[in-house]
Amino acid sequence: MYVDFTDPVHSLTSTPTAMTTTFFCNFNQGYLSVKFLIMKQSLLILSLIISGNIFSQQPKDSIEIIQLLEADYKTMVTMDIKKHMANCTEDYLLIENGEIWTMKKEADYYKKNANRVIERKDHFDFTYIKILGNTAYAVYSLRSAITENGVLTQKNWNESVIFRKVNGKWKIALIHSTPIKS
Repeated sequence: MYVDFTDPVHSLTSTPTAMTTTFFCNFNQGYLSVKFLIMKQSLLILSLIISGNIFSQQPKDSIEIIQLLEADYKTMVTMDIKKHMANCTEDYLLIENGEIWTMKKEADYYKKNANRVIERKDHFDFTYIKILGNTAYAVYSLRSAITENGVLTQKNWNESVIFRKVNGKWKIALIHSTPIKS
């Protein structure tokens, strides 16, 4: 018996060959549909695993970026230009108060101020960190309490930083710093 499900009345045919052929075709179509569904689900699962690995890296990268920035700001207290240079890319730039500083200019500043004794407490309030492969950027507000010669100065900035991953390690490529007037 042959059942034609395309016919609204479900017409029946009693040709044994038709029944065998139809059953075989329907079985193959069902088999192909199941096989296609399994392949589709496998691709979906594989995609989720791959994207999971990619996205699970982002929190780790974000933490590394924050730690790098905090460690680099500590070099301003110790005036440790070698550590600062190690934290930055070779083409690093600082934009401070509208002025563009190269690493050489910043190194000169560190050397000139090497004898200063300051205490500095920085508070970073990250608004945004975006990671795009081996490049990332962060936007944050920075509040600094700086004590020198017993005098406390409070300073505030809005800053953005571009980071680049070099040999598997995040480095600072650019800092753009805008002071906030109180």
